[in-house]
Amino acid sequence: MTKTFDEQIQIWPADRRSFIEAVLATIPEQAGALRAAPVTITWTDMDLRLTRFGPGPAEEQIFPLPVRAGALIRTMLVMAGESSSLKRIGPFSFDPADARLVRRAGAQHGSQDIRLTEKEAALLSVLAEHAPETVDRDILLDEVWGYKRGRGIDTHTLETHIYRLRQKLETDPSDPQIIGSTENGYLILPAGP
Repeated sequence: MTKTFDEQIQIWPADRRSFIEAVLATIPEQAGALRAAPVTITWTDMDLRLTRFGPGPAEEQIFPLPVRAGALIRTMLVMAGESSSLKRIGPFSFDPADARLVRRAGAQHGSQDIRLTEKEAALLSVLAEHAPETVDRDILLDEVWGYKRGRGIDTHTLETHIYRLRQKLETDPSDPQIIGSTENGYLILPAGP
């Protein structure tokens, strides 16, 4: 039987218990949901692991030590169903506010933190908002760069940023499985089986 959140932290050393209590104190409205969520926390000498159990396969997120409290809080809220700011894109969790992608543990390459530029994060955010629908090229240019629609602007800015995102996200950028393209725009492809 899985121990409750409170039972888990009671067996930890005082410094680790104090850290988690301090994290929870920053989000008092959601702390109850986090304590009741089917999430386990495991510490090792090298990392902290959050594992969420529920319908379907378990989901695990790994944080190398030292742990960034902000990233930990956001992930805990998502795992407890208390936040919608993190978006799942392929094998990644995407945090638009922090301009980063974290490859979820269990994915082919293990846990990985990928920093994005401001424009890459904005572009991925627009694509994620509309997933799995195609976002028209003119809409992306308008929403991310402020280029007004219908003016027939000829630029390779969008294509360059898509190329760079694919280099960061895709296992094989020449055969995209995460960011797809159509005749009129781009989309986040549905996750595979």
